[in-house]
Amino acid sequence: MKKLVASLCFSFMLLFCFSSASATSFKDVPANHPAAKEMEWAKKNGFLNGYKDGKFYPNNKLTEAQFVAMMANYYQNISSQSLKPLKGEHWSEPYYREFKKYKIPLLDYYSTYGRSYPITRGEMARFVAAGQNVASDGYNAVQYMYKHKISQGKSSRVQNFHTYGYNDELARWHAAKFLYNLHKAGIRQVQPFNISKAASPSFQLKDANGQTFEVNTKKMNGVYGYATFDDGPFPVWAGAGEGDLMFRADYQLTLHQLGDSTILSRLVEPNYEYNYTRNLIRVEQSTISGQGDLLFVEATMSSNFEGANVYMVKNGQLVQLKTEEDFGLYYSWWPRLTAKNQLQTLSYYNHEGSWYLNTYRIDTKTEEIYDVSSRKISNKQKDDFLSKWY
Repeated sequence: MKKLVASLCFSFMLLFCFSSASATSFKDVPANHPAAKEMEWAKKNGFLNGYKDGKFYPNNKLTEAQFVAMMANYYQNISSQSLKPLKGEHWSEPYYREFKKYKIPLLDYYSTYGRSYPITRGEMARFVAAGQNVASDGYNAVQYMYKHKISQGKSSRVQNFHTYGYNDELARWHAAKFLYNLHKAGIRQVQPFNISKAASPSFQLKDANGQTFEVNTKKMNGVYGYATFDDGPFPVWAGAGEGDLMFRADYQLTLHQLGDSTILSRLVEPNYEYNYTRNLIRVEQSTISGQGDLLFVEATMSSNFEGANVYMVKNGQLVQLKTEEDFGLYYSWWPRLTAKNQLQTLSYYNHEGSWYLNTYRIDTKTEEIYDVSSRKISNKQKDDFLSKWY
C-alpha cells in the first residue's frame, strides 16, 4: 500500500512539474524560460504575437521590418492601427514612413531589400536612443541602454560597449525582454526629432587614470541636409546613402569636467562632413588598466575605407594624436584597443581582394600613433577575428 501511495505521489509530482514547465500560452515556451513572463506580456498587449500554430518561436531572429512594426505598436503616440500599406506597397512601408518623421536610423527606408535581415542589438539600441533624442552613435546608444536598465549586456560583471553584444542578432525572446524593460523604464513615447542634438553630440571620455571627462561637439556654421540623387550639397556616394542626415561645418570640440561647463581645452575640426545616420563620431571605450578611451572623428574616404582623427585626454587636456597619414588613421573596420597603448584595425584592399590586420602603438609622450605591423589574413581568419572583436 505504501509503495502504491508513493508511486501515485511521484506520478503526481511528475505531472505537476511537466504542467508547470509548459504553463504558457505558447506551445514551445515552458514556464521556466528566462523570458516567459515577458513574452506573455508582449502578446497580451499586442506588441509581439505568436504564430497561427500556437508557437512563439523564441529563438527565431527578428527582422528589421518586424522590429519596426513592434515598436510602432508599442509607442503610445503612434497610432499603429491606422497605418495601412497603400496598394502595391510592402506591408512594412507605413511603419517606416512613420518613423522617418522622427529621423530614426534604419537600414532601408528607401528599399525593402534589407528589411528582411535580422536586426542587431546595436541597431536596436540606436533606434531606441534616437527615439529619445539621444545621439544615435553606437557608444551613446549602448550607454543609454545600460543607464535605463533596458539591457544588462552579456556580462554579469562588466557593463561597457564591448560586453553589450553590439553586432549580435536579436532573437524574438530577446526582443520581448527589451520591450518589457523599456516599459519598466517608463519610456512609452517616441520623441520629436531635435536637429540641434543630432548636429552636436556629446561623449564621455576616460583618461589613463580612469577619470571621466565630457567632450562636447558643436557645429559652428555651415549647412545640413539629406543625401539625394538630385543636385544639392549632399549627393549620394560611398559616404552617403540616400536619405542620410548630413552636416558640413567647422566643428568645435571642447573638454569639460563632468557636470561643469568650464572649458578645459578646445580644438576645431575644420569643414568637417558629419554623417549622423552612419554614426561617424565614436568612442573606443577602454577595458584595459592604465589605458584611456579614444575618440574617433571619422570621414568616409572610399567605398571600403574610413579615415579618422583620433583624440585622447592627457593631463586634463583633449589632444589629437598625430598619424603618418594626412587624414588620421585609415581602416575598413572599426579600430579596437587590444592592449595598453596598442590599437588594431582591419583593412580591405579591393584591387587585390585581400584583408590585412594592422597593429599600431600609441606613444602617449609624443602623442603619436605609429605602425607596428601589417599582415595579410585569409577571409576565414578575418571572420574568426571579427567574431571575437565585439
